[in-house]
Amino acid sequence: MAVLVLLLSADAFLAPSRSPATQPNSPCLFPLPRHQRFYPSRLFSTDTMALTDTLRELITAPKDREEVLDVCSQLAATQGPDSGVQVQVEPLLQGDWRVLYSTLGQPKKKKGGSAEEPAPAPRLPPAVPLRFLSFGALPGTKVCVTRGFNRISDGVYSLVNVFKVPPEDGEKLYAQHLPEGTPPPPESTEAAMVLFGPCSFPDGPTTQRCQVKFDNVQVVPLLSSDGLVDAESDKIVRAIESKAGRGGTIMPKRLPFLIRALRADKTFIDITYIDRELRVHVGKSGQSYVLEKIPDGTIPFRWGGWTD
Repeated sequence: MAVLVLLLSADAFLAPSRSPATQPNSPCLFPLPRHQRFYPSRLFSTDTMALTDTLRELITAPKDREEVLDVCSQLAATQGPDSGVQVQVEPLLQGDWRVLYSTLGQPKKKKGGSAEEPAPAPRLPPAVPLRFLSFGALPGTKVCVTRGFNRISDGVYSLVNVFKVPPEDGEKLYAQHLPEGTPPPPESTEAAMVLFGPCSFPDGPTTQRCQVKFDNVQVVPLLSSDGLVDAESDKIVRAIESKAGRGGTIMPKRLPFLIRALRADKTFIDITYIDRELRVHVGKSGQSYVLEKIPDGTIPFRWGGWTD
């Protein structure tokens, strides 16, 4: 039940643009930056646009797993080797993404054809040990992953799992690993675990498989709207770092958070559909994910070597 979510570059690529900047008879749209270049939008039918709209509606108020996957399959048929439409996925993958939907934990249909009734929504998602999410690099404190982001930039893929610490685990963690007399953070406080490492398209930018090798992990605090570290979130990070002990590298200046090396095997995602706004991919685990493009730099966390 790995909570892994991952993502996609080259010269000109296809996308159903709704922007007037993409003119029907425009060739490669130079001199736009590479991540903004598209083939003519007339190559996309209104059916494709309707499918993306339907998918967004389904994941806003999901009815059942099979219905969502059916629309994902229809979108996949509009791209790839059997569609007659070749997309250079690598440039489209660049930038920041937010996870909208995952089949992880979603009920499957029963053999008789009727969907299983989903269980009542818990107050928090199921708790998972950080050790499991980090390939053994972090302690076994259980956390509840509440949302997720991806960033692909300069050949590095970053997977951001935002989490809360459930009360039963937080009570012991804070009592043992925060300075005496420090009030524990509120139950609603979030922090994030970030996996990051090199990614590539070894078979070329038009292939759908992106390979990723996560070689570092970092626990980082939430940032406020003005870019400052949230003090309550910082308590979570400090307590986890204290429990983890030594073994990391201290970053300079404003990011004194440990970066720990990973011993993780290579993984991959198969990008079955992508445009400038939406992406669908299937991970190595077989789970499907739907993500939306968000403005670059808007993920509310900093990690790695960022010191500005």
